[in-house]
Formats: sequence, C-alpha cells, structure tokens
Amino acid sequence: MSGPPTSRCHVWRGHLSYRQAADLLEHAARIILASPAATAPR
Repeated sequence: MSGPPTSRCHVWRGHLSYRQAADLLEHAARIILASPAATAPR
C-alpha cells in the first residue's frame, strides 16, 4: 500500500509543522484541562 504522491511533500512539510503541532496540542490540552467542562462534560 503505497501512499499518494502528496504524502512525499507532507512528510518533509510535517517536520516543520511538527513543532507547531506540538505547541498547539500542548496549548489545547492546557485549555481543555483548565476548562471546567472537561471535568464535568455532562
């Protein structure tokens, strides 16, 4: 199962967005954890 030709660009591009993605994930996690809805979704 070979990936599409776009995956090639996505691979090298992912390296650059990897750091940004990690930052966004950490930021989102902080917001979710700080959000009261996270502890009481219902």
